[in-house]
Amino acid sequence: MSWAPYSPTLLSEVGLAILATWYLVRLVRRRNMLPLPPGPPGRPLVGNILLMSPTKDGKTFSDDSDLISLSGLGQCIIVANTYASAKAILETLNISDRPQSVSMSELAGWKDATVFHRYDESWKLQRRYLHQFLGTRTGLRKYDEMREAAAARFARGLLNAPSSLEEQCHIFTGDLVLRITYGYESKGHDPMIRIAEKALQSSTEFSTPGLWLVDVLPFLQYIPAWVPGTGWKRAVETERRNVYDLVDLPLNWLKAEMAKGRVPQSFAAEMLSQPDLSPEGAFEVKWYVGPVRGSFHPDHQTTWTIFAFLSSSRAQAEIDSVVGPDRLPAVSDMAALPYTHACCLEAMRYHVVAPFGLPHRAMAEDVYGDYSIPAGAAVFPNAWAISRDENEYPQPHIFNPERYLGEKPQLNPREWAFGFGRRLCPGRMLADESIFVVCATALATMTFQPKTRNGRLVPIDLSQMAGLVSLPTPFEYDVKARSERARTLTMDTVRRHQAT
Repeated sequence: MSWAPYSPTLLSEVGLAILATWYLVRLVRRRNMLPLPPGPPGRPLVGNILLMSPTKDGKTFSDDSDLISLSGLGQCIIVANTYASAKAILETLNISDRPQSVSMSELAGWKDATVFHRYDESWKLQRRYLHQFLGTRTGLRKYDEMREAAAARFARGLLNAPSSLEEQCHIFTGDLVLRITYGYESKGHDPMIRIAEKALQSSTEFSTPGLWLVDVLPFLQYIPAWVPGTGWKRAVETERRNVYDLVDLPLNWLKAEMAKGRVPQSFAAEMLSQPDLSPEGAFEVKWYVGPVRGSFHPDHQTTWTIFAFLSSSRAQAEIDSVVGPDRLPAVSDMAALPYTHACCLEAMRYHVVAPFGLPHRAMAEDVYGDYSIPAGAAVFPNAWAISRDENEYPQPHIFNPERYLGEKPQLNPREWAFGFGRRLCPGRMLADESIFVVCATALATMTFQPKTRNGRLVPIDLSQMAGLVSLPTPFEYDVKARSERARTLTMDTVRRHQAT
């Protein structure tokens, strides 16, 4: 087609008319749209998006409104500060997708992992398998003894090295998850455990909106690494290696074991042994089994719970009465130990491990109350604010396990601590029961007390370090075996599990 018959003046006028029409349509549409939720003041260009950083905790946004918005750098973030608003938005609106970023999804390689995957057919298949094997009591029952053995090893490790609580919590989690997912028996400071820790630590940075300029200017990914100012590419490449080590190394180990005729009981082995497993299914196994290790962190929650159990004589008395002195607590004891379980729940509320959880993404423009939620907006549930909501938890600053007991229990933290809607964590039952059995085992075998110095108790700092995954501030404590009988029982239990 030739434009020759048309004069430059006419073409300019047509172009201006099209531009003016587009602007007027957009202006009218904006006026007809509901406003965004309120938000803190921002700066030119960057807006207030940078308030959402790894150094911020849920308290930063909790006092403003039940719903707030942050925007800038072409992004929009909605933060839900109450259980009611988070549940209504994330469970009833079309907000089941995950935000995708160049840094996290493409360059660092997380896009196929279930926890970060787009809401599509591949994700639905992954979720279906995860629920089948990890989301029901029937599916988890086969792993009860495995978890009880890991809890006994945790107690043995802490009795042998009383100052190593945080270390033993890391070992417990890494050991347990490797055994359940791959049948791999770790040995203390195992390289496989370190792989998962590195992937989780760095994923915190890569999942923070607005932190990486390449997410705002995607063309930067094509600039050669030798160009000055591209040091971020080395960080991305390191994370990519961590991610692929996380999913490849243990799975390759398991495949080698299976080729030798050894099939250790595990989630991945069950999946790979299916006779009708397609190549696509094998690929999905890699991506929904491996990242379970990076996203499952009862080590932090266990540390918080042990922290909360300092001087909890009532829970110990309950365990003594129900379990007795001749065995350690079992997963199946949870219903018979309501106060001990309530302590675990209250620790989950009082010290929120994931203050913001993971963001959902609005798949289409939607409305909540008097506010607009734009298509593509990232929606965060503010778990910290929910945990401190006086409408749900009167006197929220007080650690009170009895909230969840009696005829009118308060909101169970499991309703919000493991996510919302279709993105609800499929391993929540595994985490809840595993935290219970390790903490009950610790209480059955040891006493925990605040540290004394010069005859005085050392004050315990109740704060927590901010981040996508919140860690406890280091604290001093004294731990010792409750009795020689308890110590002997622990060592004998570990040996018995090793012999089976």
